[in-house]
Amino acid sequence: MHSYSGWWRVRDLGTTIHRYLFRVRRRPKLNPLLEALVLDTAELREMLELRCPFCGREFASRRSLARHLALSRWCKLQYASLLKDVAIAYRLIRSVVRRDNCRYYVRGCNWSLRDPLDACRTAKAVLNLRV
Repeated sequence: MHSYSGWWRVRDLGTTIHRYLFRVRRRPKLNPLLEALVLDTAELREMLELRCPFCGREFASRRSLARHLALSRWCKLQYASLLKDVAIAYRLIRSVVRRDNCRYYVRGCNWSLRDPLDACRTAKAVLNLRV
């Protein structure tokens, strides 16, 4: 992945994504681009479906999945690196995407997009990101 100097911002974004995934009440409101990136990432989408993407276990609640990710060494390391990669990818995508009058404009493309998910996918294609 790309090197990034603002590690405190990456850590804060990782914490926000973690709270978005596992809080039932008082979920943080995410930026539409960040929410689209979370929903577009296959591993995070599996976690929303209460399945661990690293070992394949299924869980009955978000709380038990969060406990599993906190206690299982292999899954914990993979999850931490995934959060870091998604946070860095979001910073890179945000530097390429501009929002103006409810439309998203991606640098390097000649058209405007209405949906943040389409803007996120287009920016990932422009930047050659795999997250």
